[in-house]
Amino acid sequence: MILLLVCKIQDASLSSQCIINISLQENKVFIFSFFVLFMPKYEPLDPDAEVLGSSINSTINSFPKKGRSAAKQIYARHGIDNPTDDKWYPHRLNLAAMSTLYDKFGPSMLHKIGRDKPKNTAWPPDIETATDAVMSINDAYQRNHRNGEVGGYHAEQLGQSRIKLVCDNPYPCPFDEGLIEGVAFEFATGTAIINEVGDECREESGERCTYEVNLY
Repeated sequence: MILLLVCKIQDASLSSQCIINISLQENKVFIFSFFVLFMPKYEPLDPDAEVLGSSINSTINSFPKKGRSAAKQIYARHGIDNPTDDKWYPHRLNLAAMSTLYDKFGPSMLHKIGRDKPKNTAWPPDIETATDAVMSINDAYQRNHRNGEVGGYHAEQLGQSRIKLVCDNPYPCPFDEGLIEGVAFEFATGTAIINEVGDECREESGERCTYEVNLY
């Protein structure tokens, strides 16, 4: 008798699946093959979701010039080759590429990509204050994503310069932290402090992350 055992492995950068073929013969167990399939850690909420090419290019442009070819190669490997700013691409391919970026370059690079977004992406017009900018993150996000459920950045103003942001999108947490930080500092006249305050986190199998932004 031959059994096929499928198990899941999870690490900080990738979700994996190991497949073990087991043969049972005369009360003895023989393992005759073992291999691991690496799967993207980050996946869209809706398989039909799409992302605008300009958002992908802003990710690539966050890399130093010498490193951009590596980022482009990773996107090409995942099926997005030379993205065009005004064209839409499957979000699952974008997130698969970001899973590889996380694995290859670590969370600090994902944080930088997020922090650079307000510089590399068209932002909603008529932003006058840092509060306006942080409150508009979800608007900018929705402009760059379409087709089905994509999650978002749900902002609640708690005071004149205090905002709570609930993130239930499929992007990596370091990316979101960098994005919030980048938006706050891009438009702030003083400084900003961002703290994670929720009791769950997507990196720990939660459904959302919650941040509090204080602007000074």
